[in-house]
Amino acid sequence: VSQSRYGDEFATKEMHKIGINNAKTVHGPVNHLKFSYLGQEKRNRLRCKHGLENSFVVGFVFRNQLRKSVPNLIEGYRDFTKNNPEVKNSKLLLHTHWGEGWDIFKLADEYGVPRTDILTTYTCNKCKNYQIISFTGQEIKCPTCNTEKSCYTTNTSLGVSEEQLCEIYNLMD
Repeated sequence: VSQSRYGDEFATKEMHKIGINNAKTVHGPVNHLKFSYLGQEKRNRLRCKHGLENSFVVGFVFRNQLRKSVPNLIEGYRDFTKNNPEVKNSKLLLHTHWGEGWDIFKLADEYGVPRTDILTTYTCNKCKNYQIISFTGQEIKCPTCNTEKSCYTTNTSLGVSEEQLCEIYNLMD
């Protein structure tokens, strides 16, 4: 049976019960050379660049599909803000595509989460820079290269590099 620092794993045990004895649990296979803590100084610069220097950022990286528990995520964020009033200026950063799946603002309205608390990642299809800002629709003007209708919320066709994703993770608390 697979042992890890987390103890016996449910799926591994169940597979062993049905005779699949070579099953193992792998926790968080992440390339530590690409994804790591960038240090407080670089993190502070990134947070200033995106206007988050005085924010507490809760983040989630996901594909916006109806099978994902986005309503639970929005509800959890609402509960977090209610249960932690001392946390000022919290933001919910959703690194996802807004052109598919859940209507995120509709869910935010249903759960009483202010739309201004929700940020997303836009990527420019021309200069490949990204911005962390409030959702304002697709095909917006890139603030970096000034190209009209070039920025979209991150998606399977247009996303960020691994280095940029590492920066986005480092923006989060």
